[in-house]
Parts: sequence; C-alpha cells; structure tokens
Amino acid sequence: MPFVNSEDPNGVSGYVLPWPEGWRETLRRARSYEAKGVERVRTVEVDARGFRDTGMLLPMKVTPLWWGALFAILGSFFVFCALVLLVAAFVEGEWGNLVGVLVLGAFGTIFWASVVAVVRRRKDAVPGLRLTPARIVFDGGAAQGPLSIPWDEMDGIRLFTTRYGRRTIFPRPWHNWLSLDVKAPSAVLEPVGHRASARLAQRLRTHGVVAIADSRWRVDAVVAYHAVRFYLDSPDHRRELADDRAVSRLRRRALR
Repeated sequence: MPFVNSEDPNGVSGYVLPWPEGWRETLRRARSYEAKGVERVRTVEVDARGFRDTGMLLPMKVTPLWWGALFAILGSFFVFCALVLLVAAFVEGEWGNLVGVLVLGAFGTIFWASVVAVVRRRKDAVPGLRLTPARIVFDGGAAQGPLSIPWDEMDGIRLFTTRYGRRTIFPRPWHNWLSLDVKAPSAVLEPVGHRASARLAQRLRTHGVVAIADSRWRVDAVVAYHAVRFYLDSPDHRRELADDRAVSRLRRRALR
C-alpha cells in the first residue's frame, strides 16, 4: 500500500505519494522518512563552475569523517581479495579469476575514492541536490566541486536496495538508493575533475554518476525522489524551480 507522506495525518493538505518501485518498504522506514519532513527544502542561489541560477535545494547530511575510516577498511578488503585472486590466477593458471580481480579491484577503487572525497571535502559546502530550470546540480562536498547535469543529459532514475553483511543473529542493515543515470557519464564527470570515476563507469558499463543513500537525505526520501522524477518528466514545469513555486508544490506533495 502507498504511504501517505503528508504533514496532515488525514492527507488533506497533500497528495498520497506511491512508494517508489525498487525500494524496500517497511513501516519503520516509512515513519523515519516522514519524520524528516520537508521544512528544510528551500530556494537558493546556485553557483557551479560558472553556471549560475536559482533553484530548489533538497538538502543532505554532511558525510562524517568516521565514514572515511569505514571506506578505507572496505577498500582495503576488496583490494586484498583482488590480489589473492590475482596470485591464484598466476600460480594455478586459472585465468577465469581475472574477471573477479577486475570486479573486486573496481569496488576497492570506489571505496578508496570515497576516502579521498571524505577527507578532502570542502568545509563551506552545503551538501544537497539542487534542481534548477536548466539542470540538476549535485554537491556532496567533495573537493572537486559540484557535479552539474543538464536535464537533457539525464537518462533516468534508477532505484535499488542494498543489504550489507550476512544474516546470523541480527537483521542485516540496508539502504534504499537513488541513482542519477546520464547518457554519457564521461561528458558529465571529466569536466569537473572526476576522471577516475568516468573511467570506472566506462569499465563497469554503468550510466550512474550520482548515487544517494536514503540515510543521507535531510528531508523525506520519498518526497525527494518524487520531486526529481516530477521535474525530469515535466519540462514545462521546470521554470517554477527558479522561484518559490517549486517549494510550494513540494510541500503540497503535488508531484504526480
């Protein structure tokens, strides 16, 4: 059943927004999303490497420094596993292991790139997704600066759920993710200094350039998804992103 994301418990002031397909739904997680509300959404000035405009900010949390240590541990683990497979391939002549080496090495690269991003983050950054009439601007606080994606370059939104670890006694933790896919990742990533990410995306044959976990949003994740989806599918309404009409629409949940 769809969950009512509305400040009004009777749903009078807002729309019933369907739960996004591809996300795991539990009552506890839905209440956690709703508790964040949408009060932090606001209209801001956007400045991304020469591009200036006004847009709607969907704010996110600042990545804590201890995440860097976690990413380093995970990155080291994947690199170690890749080296083990590589040694086994040379010693035993099992060259089929090279596929596993590439995959594990890719994951290790991703996590170590995340370590660098956390350590070198900009102290003055306001993390979030900014929707403007011309483009989507993602600022995760990385040293390279914001990532700017013209609406015409968007190839869609991909939703998925990731579980972590193996279930023994306690339930496995999990996150719902939102990925922004583009037509040409290199054209979006390389101009802002994300060359390693562009090469990795090419090797993995993925079109995703931004992936956001539900725990990072400072607003209702379901509403944030529907806001991005609405303006992606409704180019005629993007003009309102330049003023307070977009914020008003989002707070009414008029995103269908």
